[in-house]
Amino acid sequence: MTEVQIKTYEIAGMQPISRECLVCGTENALGIKARFFETTTKELIALFTLHHQHQSYPGIAHGGISATVLDEVIGRAIMIDHDHQTFGMTLDLQVRYRKPVPLDVELKVVGRIDSAKGRLFEGSGELYLPDGSVAVEAHGKYMKRRIDQITVADFTDTSWVLPEGEVPATIVI
Repeated sequence: MTEVQIKTYEIAGMQPISRECLVCGTENALGIKARFFETTTKELIALFTLHHQHQSYPGIAHGGISATVLDEVIGRAIMIDHDHQTFGMTLDLQVRYRKPVPLDVELKVVGRIDSAKGRLFEGSGELYLPDGSVAVEAHGKYMKRRIDQITVADFTDTSWVLPEGEVPATIVI
């Protein structure tokens, strides 16, 4: 049995969200409504809770939803060293499922950039269960893209906002 390591992350700030996004959208009725926190160690943490509309087997999240959140967190991690207008567009994503992901409990994903060269970067991340164990891992390759290269002109004015709520000083995983 693998021993769970508890780690405390100091939070440096919060990232914006999109109103209609499946992962973070506040106005997407079926969305996950994740919130993203940048750490002082240049990792990105997403906090979220999955519900019945995200399930596969009864009480268990669909694996594609777990992969979606990991992909979002790794792709967003590039914003930490750039600005909140730069995203990672997925070129390749490899996912490894270790444990079932339950519904109706707070989950955490931690993602980071492992290497970057020019417009391309690679990153990795883990989805953590409430007990601190890793349920899903991912590694991906991405291309840096600015918001204005991938969406409509007024997106940042109308749909790209900082979420309401306080930024925690720390997050424990």
